[in-house]
Amino acid sequence: MNKKIDIKSLYNLDDKDLDKLSNEEILEIMSNLNEEQLKKIGTMSIYDSFYGVLECKEMMNEFKVIERIGSKEEKEAIENYYNDLLELTYSLDEKVREEDDKLETVKNIRKGLYQLSNFFKPYVVEISYINELANHYFNKYMMKGTQNLDNLDQEILNKLYLDIMNYIAKDSKNYYLFTKKISAIIKLLPFRMTKVKFLELIETSLRKNLAKYPKEYVDNQIRDYKRIFDGSMEPSYGTKFDNYFRMTQDIKQNKFKELTIEETENVLENSKKLLEEVEQIDFFMMNLGILTNKLIVVFLTNFLLKDIQLNEQLVKEWKETRTSFEKDIYEKVKEKLKKEISILEKDLFKANEFLEKIGNEVVKREYIIDKKLNQELLFTKNVLTYYNDIIFEDDEILLLDDQDFMTPIDKDYLEEILLNFIQYINRSISLMSNVERKLRMKRLLSTIELPFERPEEFMDYMRASLDQRVTSNDEILISIKSLYYLMEMEK
Repeated sequence: MNKKIDIKSLYNLDDKDLDKLSNEEILEIMSNLNEEQLKKIGTMSIYDSFYGVLECKEMMNEFKVIERIGSKEEKEAIENYYNDLLELTYSLDEKVREEDDKLETVKNIRKGLYQLSNFFKPYVVEISYINELANHYFNKYMMKGTQNLDNLDQEILNKLYLDIMNYIAKDSKNYYLFTKKISAIIKLLPFRMTKVKFLELIETSLRKNLAKYPKEYVDNQIRDYKRIFDGSMEPSYGTKFDNYFRMTQDIKQNKFKELTIEETENVLENSKKLLEEVEQIDFFMMNLGILTNKLIVVFLTNFLLKDIQLNEQLVKEWKETRTSFEKDIYEKVKEKLKKEISILEKDLFKANEFLEKIGNEVVKREYIIDKKLNQELLFTKNVLTYYNDIIFEDDEILLLDDQDFMTPIDKDYLEEILLNFIQYINRSISLMSNVERKLRMKRLLSTIELPFERPEEFMDYMRASLDQRVTSNDEILISIKSLYYLMEMEK
C-alpha cells in the first residue's frame, strides 16, 4: 500500500504545480485518490442500500406487491430474495466491520432476480398494448361529433411543424435529450407507413445503430426489441407467472370493434388497473435488483470500509425501521439518508475534478501508468459499473469491457440476425388487426435510436402522419393536443 497523502491539500494545485511532480509522485497521488474514491463509493452504497430497503418495504406495505402474485413458485422465489436482502442489509454495518464477504451470495440473488424480472416483462408489454388498444377505441367513440372540424386547416398544421422543429432544435447538441424528444413525438403521432417501408426503415436503422457494437450487446438489443414488439412470443409467456397469463388472455379476448362504448370503457378501466399492478411488481423487482447492485459495491470495497465513520445515530434510527411500518418514520429516515449521500457526492465530485486534472497530466506523460495502478483503476471501473447501473441491466452486458467494444459484430452475423428479426416481425403482425399492428409498429419505431437519418425524413414522416387525406381529423386533433401538451411540459 502506498503511503497516505492528504488528497484535499492537493486540490488547489494548478497545471504548473502538477508539471513539477515526478512520475512516481503522480502515480502515488492517483493510487491514493483512487482508494479514497472507492471508500466514498462504498460508504455511499451502504447508505444507498439502507434507502433502497425502505423503498422496497414501502412498496410492500402500500401495494402488497408479493401478495398479488398468484404463481406459487415465482412468488416464493421473490419473497425469499426480498427477505434475504432485508436480513443482509439490516446487519450490513456489522458485516462491513467484520469484513464478512457476502459478495457471491448477493451476485446469485441478482442473477435469480434478473431471470424472474425477464420472465415477467412480457406481461407488462402485452397488458400495455391491450390498454393502448382499448384507449384507442374509447377515444374514437368520444371524439365523434365533439370537435369543430372546420377549424383544422393547413395553417394550424404548419404552425405545429414549426413549433416542433423549434422544440427539438433546442437540444440538437445534446444527443440524449434530442433522441428522447424524437422518440416522444413519434409515440404521439398517428402511424401512417406501409409495412414494406416500416420494415425497410427498421432494418436500415438497426444496421447503422448496431454495427459498431460487440455480438453480445447486439444479441441483447435484438432480444429487447423482440419483446417490445411482441411479448407473447417470449418463451416465459404462459409458462411463468401463469396467473398474469390468464388475466392477460382474458382481456385480450375482447373484440373491440364489436364493443359498445360502455363495454370499451370497462375494458379500458380493467386493463388500466391490471397494468398498474404489473408495473408495480416490475418496478419492485427492479428496485430489488438495484439494491443488489449497491450491496455488490459494498462487498467489493469491503476491504477499505472497516474503519469508516458512519452516522451512528442515523444507523440506529434506520435499524429501528425493521419493526416499524409508519410511513412518516420511513420518510424522515430517507431524508436523513439522502443528506448523508449528498455530502459524500459533493466530496466525490471535487475529487473527480482533481482526478481529471491529474489524468490530463498523465496523458501528457505517455506510458507512465504501471501494471499495479492499471489493475486498481480497472477494479474501480468494475465497481462503478455496478454502482451506476440504475436500470438493473443484464450482467453479461454490464460487464463488457473496452476490449469487447473494440471488436464489433461480424457483418455477416449482423445481416443474419437482422433478417431473423424482420421475419419475426412479419410472423407476429400476420395475426394482428390493423389497429393493433400500427400500435406495435409505432412503439418499436419510437424505441429505436434516431430511425430517421436526416431531419427532412423526420418532417416527411410527421407530415404524412398528419395528412388529412389519410388520417381522420379526430386523430389529428388528438395528436396536436398531445404534442402541444408535451412541448408545454418542457417550459
